[in-house]
Amino acid sequence: MYVYLVKREAGRVVTEYLGKEGSWKVKGVAAKIQERHRYQSELKATESQLLRLEKMIKAGNVFLLNQNKK
Repeated sequence: MYVYLVKREAGRVVTEYLGKEGSWKVKGVAAKIQERHRYQSELKATESQLLRLEKMIKAGNVFLLNQNKK
């Protein structure tokens, strides 16, 4: 099987030949893609944790403001 990398450059679709399936170049690109997917999942988890913390801080500030009014 032959592997090609399809990407956009300056608004055009460009196809780049990488080699046969087991070649070092194909393995390198596959490793980069896998790493990118890992980073994307870590980013998604971190963003959800940040949103949760922001909600907790907001709720905590409301709680503290209510105590000061009494």
